[in-house]
Amino acid sequence: MNPAQATVTAFLARWEAVAGSWQCVESRGRVPEAVEAYCASLGGATVAVAPALADLPWGEAATAYRFGGSSGAERVGVSEADSAIAETGTLVLRSGADHPVTLNFLPEHHVVLLEVARLVPTPEAAWERMLAAGPLPRAVNWITGPSRTADVEQTLQLGAHGPRAVHVLLIGGNGLDTEKADA
Repeated sequence: MNPAQATVTAFLARWEAVAGSWQCVESRGRVPEAVEAYCASLGGATVAVAPALADLPWGEAATAYRFGGSSGAERVGVSEADSAIAETGTLVLRSGADHPVTLNFLPEHHVVLLEVARLVPTPEAAWERMLAAGPLPRAVNWITGPSRTADVEQTLQLGAHGPRAVHVLLIGGNGLDTEKADA
């Protein structure tokens, strides 16, 4: 197994272990149809999309989606990860005008685009990648699966302080050996 494959495999194993779901998407151009399919699996949904993703070929879906931060009324938020950490199964998301942090926390479902090339082995590598890209943003959010708590009677509840589900669209992962149990 080559190093890139090992990083992807490690990330996906840890991501699934924290109740994250994922699917491979051939290219960025196929993201809108994957988002549509995800929303259809929910029986339809209101959607807020990061402005940085407005250039994707949304087609007719663009009229139904709101591009910008979440008001909390949308059922699905769509954003993009700066990187992801194989060692911990963690997504790393930058804040900014094109990447509103409200998309990460307010909707019930969070769909996150992740380019295979942005997977890194360790937290230190994620920081190195981010620092090399220029000045740090106001906030960097590290997300390891859906929000959860076991405060009440030690019963696990997903979606306690954020999304109930986090779904990764792994862009460019189709050529990798990625067996998945979760669609």
